Amino acid sequence: MSFSCSTGQAAAWYGVAIYGSHGRVSFRQIGQIFDPSTVDASLEHDGSGGLPGVQYPPGGWDLRAHNGRVVTVNEEVLGRWAQLFDEPGTPALEARLLRPVTTSDLGALDILSTQRQRLSHHVYSFTQGLNETNAKRDGTIRWETGQPGSWDEVVLQGPHFTVATPLSQQPRPQCRNAQDYDAFNLELLPAQIVPRTNYQRDCDRDTYVARLDHWNGRPFTDHWRVAWRAMVDAGTERSLHAALVPPGPAHVNAVFTLHSTPELTTRIAGLWSTLPFDYLAKQAGRSNLHLDVMNRFPLPVSSQFYRPLVHRTLRLNCLTRDYESLWVELFDPVWRRDSWSAPQLGRTPLDGFQTTWTQQTPLRSDQDRRAALVELDALAALTLGLTAEQLCAMYRTQFAVLRKYEHQMVFDAEGRKLCAFHQSAGYRQSQLQDEAKAGKLPKEWQNLWKLYLQHEADPGSVDWLGHYTPPFTRADREAEMTRAYNEFAARAAAGEYDD
Repeated sequence: MSFSCSTGQAAAWYGVAIYGSHGRVSFRQIGQIFDPSTVDASLEHDGSGGLPGVQYPPGGWDLRAHNGRVVTVNEEVLGRWAQLFDEPGTPALEARLLRPVTTSDLGALDILSTQRQRLSHHVYSFTQGLNETNAKRDGTIRWETGQPGSWDEVVLQGPHFTVATPLSQQPRPQCRNAQDYDAFNLELLPAQIVPRTNYQRDCDRDTYVARLDHWNGRPFTDHWRVAWRAMVDAGTERSLHAALVPPGPAHVNAVFTLHSTPELTTRIAGLWSTLPFDYLAKQAGRSNLHLDVMNRFPLPVSSQFYRPLVHRTLRLNCLTRDYESLWVELFDPVWRRDSWSAPQLGRTPLDGFQTTWTQQTPLRSDQDRRAALVELDALAALTLGLTAEQLCAMYRTQFAVLRKYEHQMVFDAEGRKLCAFHQSAGYRQSQLQDEAKAGKLPKEWQNLWKLYLQHEADPGSVDWLGHYTPPFTRADREAEMTRAYNEFAARAAAGEYDD
């Protein structure tokens, strides 16, 4: 038997193993334990009640005992784990140990490990971009925060983009660190915009292009790509940050990009924006998501769920007119019959768009964008053959921070987000709270969540001054993902996604 414990600090993990006599590999494992009493009680538990997570939704460690915490690991299980992250052909007894929290976790890992098609089975091109240290040393780029004249002069860094959002932040004019960034207001984003960057080209254009990686004789910047942040931060709400980037920008090696056909590149971007793939990134136990990890990620050749998945992926990523050619190329008439899995999930009708790119093409409000991500989670689970319960188990056991944020999150009638935690506050919330701190709004507006709780207790006691429109809707990701999963499964059974 083995179990792993934590003091709550990432660097303080330790494990305890209890050995028996020599024999075939088979042991019981209990992971992510924060109190020894949970171990004894779980071994004696009768299996009643729901499976626990790592934390409760409001925060605080989930110490509930449950026999679902006790995972049996044998040679067969190890063989499947070896298929997930180890080199092909790795013997089962040499597989890296994973830490599933519950039996639902184990079931999800089993399904993910037995996927027949992975990224490595597909044709694509990959680059780490410009080596940040070497490119500064040889005069390819220089650190100078400024506004490039075109996308061809952009050098991306990790904070520029986030999950399915290629324009997330840009550095402030006097940027000093990764916190010195301003968020884009996606509701008011113009049709064309080039983000401010910290790196500028420091040599002539021909030399610069010659120093870029080339794919089939052309610089990698000539292609549509899926970009992802190289570093994994397990202590934040998401670990895998992937988005579509248009032809033009280069990037330093804190960002990786790959390119395949436009359709496959978009599918990858959509799948990598979901909880199942973020779950894999967390389970990999790596601080950097290099290509050897990503090559093991599942990538089914075909799925009837790719049609709604590509639609939502493009609606999230195609934020400016620079994405028009991709939107036009991949446009699918079946999207005209598309709709949210539940009427209250998103505000903007999904069928309200043109075959060419317009300002109405991208989803812009906080609620609409989150709704599309929730539905992508369900579509990815269906594509991979996971159950709705396994999807929810992933959320409970590996996304404690996201779960805590969403437990205290609401959306107004216009789709604008309010959250108790500043890390996940909506754009408008952050701006209004800053204005209140500067004395431009009443003092109580410095904490809009507290004002919301006052409204919840007594709706007539708060004047929102036109900045928010009641009623408010609370987030509930498990219920939303389950409902979306069932709805998409029903649509597929009815032939809605058939050619």
